[in-house]
Order: sequence, then structure tokens, then C-alpha cells
Amino acid sequence: MFPWVDEHTKLTPADTWLDGDTDFEMGGIHFALRYVGPAHSDEDMAMLVREDGVLYAGDLVFKGRVPFIGDADSKAWLAALDKLIALKPRVMVPGHGGVSNTPLADLTLTRDYLNYVRAAMGKAVNDLVPFEEAYAHTDWSKYAKLPAFEQANRPNAYNTYLLMEKESLGK
Repeated sequence: MFPWVDEHTKLTPADTWLDGDTDFEMGGIHFALRYVGPAHSDEDMAMLVREDGVLYAGDLVFKGRVPFIGDADSKAWLAALDKLIALKPRVMVPGHGGVSNTPLADLTLTRDYLNYVRAAMGKAVNDLVPFEEAYAHTDWSKYAKLPAFEQANRPNAYNTYLLMEKESLGK
């Protein structure tokens, strides 16, 4: 089935289990693992290599493009982004897109987009405006030229609208 698994393959049980944020040192390098989920997904985790200031952000960051929200908890996602911004990385490896030499700008772009969608759809829910009308009357111009806007924005807005309805009901 897997060519790298044969009769000589030996399974080794884990000797350490992660339970929340974990800092460790290996070979003189210091790592900070940060559990920041559930946000974009249930098990979101990020890792900062302290000496280099390199942040491995996973699917929490979509470099230079509109993220895909899906059924993510955008409120928790925003809190996760704030935790990553507080780490002040010098370089970032996002879950989508190339390595970022401007990590704060890319983190902020994702955060600002999520905030904007939540604010627009939250207002519509509060004002009892149907989704189609709310979407049509929202000014998307700030994000419209970004890659993946055409593919992701409408589903993002709709899923956020539904999430904001649930939040307004206290669910």
C-alpha cells in the first residue's frame, strides 16, 4: 500500500503529548507551539521558531488573497490572528501562498477582511436585511481585486451571515 512501509518498519509511540501552548528547545533552537483553534479548523496550531522569527501559521493565513471561510468560526479566527500578530514574526509561512517577508501585513489583511465581512453581515442580520440584499449593497471594492475574491467572497459572506444569525440567537 505505502512503498515506504515494509516488514522493517517500526511504530514508535509518542513520548510527549501536546496539551495547549508548548515551548521547547531542540538543538539550541527554541520553538513556541501555540494552539489557536478552533478557528479556521478545529485543531489550528501555529509554530514560531524564536531565533529566526519564523512563524508557521497554517491555514489561518491566506497570503495576499481572500481567505476561504467555509464554516469556520470567524470570531475565534480573529482571536487566533491577534495571538499570531502578538508574536511579531519576521517571516511567515502561511497555509496558502508563498513565504511572507511582510507577515504583519499579511496577518492584518486576513484579520481586516474577516472583520469587514463580520461587520457587514452582522449589521444585515441585526437590521433583518435578507442576505441577497445585504450582499448586493455591501461595498466590496477594497477586496474585489484580490485573488480568489470571485470564487470565495460570496460563499464567505453567506456563511458569515448564517454564523451571525446563530450568534444573534446566542447559539
